[in-house]
Amino acid sequence: MVIKATFNPELAAGITDLEDREKAKQSLEQLLNAALLLLGQSKDSDLSKIIDNLRYRIAMRVSLGDESVKRVRIMTLHGAKGLEAENVIVAGVADQIITGRVPDDPEEAEREREEQRRLLYVSITRAKRELVISWPQALKYRMQLKTM
Repeated sequence: MVIKATFNPELAAGITDLEDREKAKQSLEQLLNAALLLLGQSKDSDLSKIIDNLRYRIAMRVSLGDESVKRVRIMTLHGAKGLEAENVIVAGVADQIITGRVPDDPEEAEREREEQRRLLYVSITRAKRELVISWPQALKYRMQLKTM
């Protein structure tokens, strides 16, 4: 079968670095399992279409495995761009505090704050069904200074 030959985990054997070889082997196993799952779900056994589907799933960060398996993905505000989820939790939101570095130049600092606001907006609009926002009940002033 072409799919098994294309994503054969033994292809990683040629990698000299042990850690890289193991990562490549695991990646090939994951791709092989995903390709076989797609083949089983589709009436079309065209390899190029299966590879296109895998490419799309990887680019859009869609699970390569069984969709019925529930999982939690933890990501940064940047990582949430372009994605959606049934439920989204945005943790650690606090009034007047946006994470990130604050440049010394006031104009650059304002641009950075605007970007962080946009990222926060993007993150809270990713939920399809439910959004949960958490914030600290109390925050010591010296902690605020470190994050501003």
